[in-house]
Amino acid sequence: MSRRKAPPPQPTLPFADADPLRLADGQRKALDLRANHVISASAGTGKTRTLTALYVALLEGRLKPGEQFLDEHAWLARVQQGERGLHPSQIVAVTFTKKAAAELLHRAREAVMHERKRDDLPAALRDHLQQCWEELPAAPITTIDSFCARLLREAGARGPAPAGFTVLEPDEADELLERALLDVAAEWLEQKKDEHFTFLARQWGVVSRRGVVAVGSRLLSRLRTRGLAPKALLEGAAAALSPAQIRERIQAFRDAVTNAPRVPRSTPKQELLDWFGEALSFSTLHDLHRAVLQLRHVFYDSKGNRYAWAERNDVNEPSAELLHSLHGPFVDALAAYLDDAAVRHSQAKRRAGGVDFNDAAPTCR
Repeated sequence: MSRRKAPPPQPTLPFADADPLRLADGQRKALDLRANHVISASAGTGKTRTLTALYVALLEGRLKPGEQFLDEHAWLARVQQGERGLHPSQIVAVTFTKKAAAELLHRAREAVMHERKRDDLPAALRDHLQQCWEELPAAPITTIDSFCARLLREAGARGPAPAGFTVLEPDEADELLERALLDVAAEWLEQKKDEHFTFLARQWGVVSRRGVVAVGSRLLSRLRTRGLAPKALLEGAAAALSPAQIRERIQAFRDAVTNAPRVPRSTPKQELLDWFGEALSFSTLHDLHRAVLQLRHVFYDSKGNRYAWAERNDVNEPSAELLHSLHGPFVDALAAYLDDAAVRHSQAKRRAGGVDFNDAAPTCR
């Protein structure tokens, strides 16, 4: 005897049998728009349901920007006076992923239809909700990069993006950026354009995990995310000291060490005295930079504390000031390198007819 196979269970809609605005007390606090809120909770605790309720309340007019959520009686009284809620095009809902955006849109449509079917709502409000339901597929419920791209398309020829542009996938944009950084680095090294950049490339490498290309990519991405140009790296940079000025400061430090009173078992280590002789013999910034980096190893103990004689006489070493100055030319070189790479990257994206998130977000601020 054959048995009929049971039909698969139908998916349950989030608000098929429940009021979409019925929330727990803690969730309802998010529907008070007299202040900004951050909702932080683990998975499955109702974050999406809360956001959906907030969204629908704005559409219904039960919640307005700068106000608190109205109870049923106050809300319906407002509706009887002819007040209406917002339209989907007037609300921006931004998510991190396309999947989350699709889920929020799905729940919003189901919740609006649930409310639309209520018998106790005035006809004008039901018509408004029906119109909202029809407008929701075009609502700005999307990821931040997609929303910014939407604004750029609306700007058309008035905007900075090329006509008919596409939003590059992150991997594609990263590949174009890495190629631009690599091409500029190769040209700079071949042409010996900047001695400090060449020094960094020799110390760090070019394509290693911590090479100039990888460092440049991280720096440029962070700057562009904040809407900053590479020259922002130069803010707060110290004026560069000449080799002679650096040796003068080392000499002053040696005088302070030499003149410090000596007590038994509390004298400068021989390594520090030897360091003075070596450092003062150097005449190039690169050699002095290497010497200053070694200073901390001969002035502090293994715990990072000054030795007893230095602590007793309050003798301080000048490495922080000197490094701040010595790093200035390297920062200049990095900023110029990133500036060239940014121009090359922009040209590559225009040839590809695309923009990436770091183009779209700062442009749409």
